[in-house]
Amino acid sequence: MKIGEKIKTVREIKKLSQEDMAHKLGLAVQTYARLERGESRMYMQVLEEIAQILEIDVIDLLSVGNRNFVIVVGENGVAGTATEFHNNINCEENSKTMSELLKAKDELIEQQKQHIISLQEIIEILKQK
Repeated sequence: MKIGEKIKTVREIKKLSQEDMAHKLGLAVQTYARLERGESRMYMQVLEEIAQILEIDVIDLLSVGNRNFVIVVGENGVAGTATEFHNNINCEENSKTMSELLKAKDELIEQQKQHIISLQEIIEILKQK
């Protein structure tokens, strides 16, 4: 299953429309629909935003090996649905994609750490006032 199909499946499980997704992403509905259909190139930033809206990890949307599971967590952190995806992507492509993903994930973690430090500094300043 392609990334766009996975996004559509999870979006439907979450009971979100294409209009909802397009609005949250700041895209035209037609543009978002093309992303789901695989008719437009999807950049990592957009994929990360989609994953955030769907409350799943980007890695869950990308296929690794012959099978990939996406666990959709419902309200109160209770697992609502487990959806199994199958794919036929070759190992070399998976390896390259995984390496890129791991690098992006490390960069994101570092950004989040810096953001936390900034927030802690703001809290300390506010405490002093």
